[in-house]
Amino acid sequence: LCLANSSAILNYPKTRTTWIRPGILLYGAVPFKSGTGLELGLEPVMT
Repeated sequence: LCLANSSAILNYPKTRTTWIRPGILLYGAVPFKSGTGLELGLEPVMT
């Protein structure tokens, strides 16, 4: 069982094996001070 949050999903790909909590990623945003979701290939799926 794994409950990776947004930051872990992006930084630790091995945490994507079971359950994830994408949170802010669903809006196309990233949980970091630098960079944008577009730079990482993210697109908003919710508004």
